[in-house]
Amino acid sequence: MTKVGRCFAIASLLPLCAVLCLLGSCAPMATNRPQPAPATGPLNTVTGATVNGVHYASSAAALDALRTGEDGYAAQVTHEPDPIKGNVRIILPDNDRLRPLVSQNFAQVTKRMVTGAALDYFIEQYRIYETAAADAIVNAGEFSSASVVVQNDVLNPEQGDADYLVWFQVRTLLPNNTGAWLGHWAVRRRGSPTEQFAAFDAGTK
Repeated sequence: MTKVGRCFAIASLLPLCAVLCLLGSCAPMATNRPQPAPATGPLNTVTGATVNGVHYASSAAALDALRTGEDGYAAQVTHEPDPIKGNVRIILPDNDRLRPLVSQNFAQVTKRMVTGAALDYFIEQYRIYETAAADAIVNAGEFSSASVVVQNDVLNPEQGDADYLVWFQVRTLLPNNTGAWLGHWAVRRRGSPTEQFAAFDAGTK
């Protein structure tokens, strides 16, 4: 059975491993967005949504379906027979850190201000995809050991005792929390101050 997936290519780790193949994605896909009725006011509720071609009458049911699907994809990744010698800490942003990024991105998509329960829904979408990505990295066994943490500081997290740091960085384009909000995966090796961008590339499994 062929599934369209994503390969998490980490530039600084390429000499050590080719890719971390994930069967999910790191950002909500168009087919999983709710279809609000045309309006000009704020979007503050989501009464239903379509996930992978199936319509759900409530946002909670849609999120459950999305979560179940992403968990299944992450569980199917191929295990690496020759892992990188070292431990990796994978850091995910908490809801408060995601809030301005998600608000900005979905306001651009819906052409409306996104607030309230609708914003919470979209934030949870982001969290589901990011969690599935982190789980896939762990399940693939690309490193000798791995841990996943959720925290607010994802700009330049402390390395701690981790040999490698992989995190979803949320920041603004300009200093002091000014300018457009950006979100992307990054990686850093112990002993190096340089962070490398990581990307999800189309792949199959």
